[in-house]
Amino acid sequence: MPDRLNQLKTRFRQELLELYSQVKWGDLPSMFSCLDILIGLYFGQDNDLPLFKHHPLEPSWSERDYFILSKTQALLAHYFILAKRGYFEESELTKTHYFNPTLPYHPSIKTKGVNSAARIAGTGSAIAAGIAFQLHQTEQKNHVFCLCGDSEIQQGLFWESLMLIQHHQIKNFTLLIDYNELQMNSQLRASINYLPLGEKLGKFGFRVIPVANGHNLSEIVAAITKAKESTGPCALIFHTTKGKGISFFENRTSYSYQQFSPTELTTAQNELS
Repeated sequence: MPDRLNQLKTRFRQELLELYSQVKWGDLPSMFSCLDILIGLYFGQDNDLPLFKHHPLEPSWSERDYFILSKTQALLAHYFILAKRGYFEESELTKTHYFNPTLPYHPSIKTKGVNSAARIAGTGSAIAAGIAFQLHQTEQKNHVFCLCGDSEIQQGLFWESLMLIQHHQIKNFTLLIDYNELQMNSQLRASINYLPLGEKLGKFGFRVIPVANGHNLSEIVAAITKAKESTGPCALIFHTTKGKGISFFENRTSYSYQQFSPTELTTAQNELS
């Protein structure tokens, strides 16, 4: 499986770069930070069974797992993965723009495979906790995953969501934290420093699983497998690199929501080839 996933990883980075250069929206460094996490979740397997239970041809399948994208600056990457999984035709990806009813600039539950309309930082975790709470109340076993960025954790709504999970002892809930330590304009530590993160999450009843290399698909799949087998809520802290794969914008804040010059695009294409 790792070989198969690594092949996808290489190809998907190349294709996502090309898509980004066509549609010209989104935050590519943020997308490349979490792309491997999305690949591991949507394409990973445990004993030949999918890690993430879903049916692209039946998006509302009652036994499906739920995925909530809280860091919506990476929405284009999520659309890309959904298209690769067959939720809609890949040709739809090039139509994405502000007013596209199929794949809008902001997430919408009208889009196949999208489970929330989270737009503001931190709201995705609240929506995910709400879905998990409803499933818990009706004694359903569907697992809820929420991918959030590390800067969102500065929001009070994030911690309120954890209190809901802790108070009701909700089990089938996993946070996927894209921990690249950079915000749009600065280092995370230069803003509100909430470290040590793992220790604080543990106090809210979460089993914390750090992933030293958040771009290693074997480690990603292993961590998600542990989370699904856990008897309580989990927080997977993936140590990632913003802009992973393109040397001149790795660990940089200056390329957020920026387009490449023709020379930069050629350099990026060559590095990913």
